[in-house]
Amino acid sequence: MKYIILTLVIVILLSTPINAQIPHDKQLHFLAGAFIYSASVYLNFDNPLLFVALVGISKELHDATSNKHTFDILDIVATTAGGIVLWSVTF
Repeated sequence: MKYIILTLVIVILLSTPINAQIPHDKQLHFLAGAFIYSASVYLNFDNPLLFVALVGISKELHDATSNKHTFDILDIVATTAGGIVLWSVTF
């Protein structure tokens, strides 16, 4: 339950005008990382932070082979950062 609450707090914080300098795409990656971390903890994964990073990497590798998107290392960083923030708050 605490992971869900923390994810909601992050959503609220990212929706404020203070974070207008962070590109919307990176905010979405951050939220996805937080959500993936919460879900993987709920599902009792052995290493939820590693899972978040692997999902971020695989998504970007998929983008690299797509005609509509491009590979962006900062997307991986933003996705992983969402998991790291939840991990650091709950560890």
